[in-house]
Amino acid sequence: MTEMSTMFPEKTLDEEKAWWAEQQEAHKLELEREQKAIAERKPADHYIHCRDCGAFVQKWRWVHKDHPQAIRNGWRPMCGSCSTTTTTIPNPNPPTACRRTAGKEFLHVRISEKALPPQARR
Repeated sequence: MTEMSTMFPEKTLDEEKAWWAEQQEAHKLELEREQKAIAERKPADHYIHCRDCGAFVQKWRWVHKDHPQAIRNGWRPMCGSCSTTTTTIPNPNPPTACRRTAGKEFLHVRISEKALPPQARR
């Protein structure tokens, strides 16, 4: 008698292994497709500088100028150092629902060293 999977009770262990192998192959193909798409990006079509400090950002962080969020909400890429010092918190006074203010339910706040507890400071 074949052993049944504990994760998928309707599958045998061999079927589960085959399923996982299929998922890994699909993930590998998706990563390759994504890397190819990133390599084909053109600077003229994207925002390529950090929204906070203006530094050039890595290619995978670029935001396409035609992206709906970039048009409506002003999305811009952030460099690694700025993204680690910024947090997103719920907006205490969210705007009423309308197209102009849609997506502004959160505030992007720069974290200052003074605001951090002493044990979290560098």
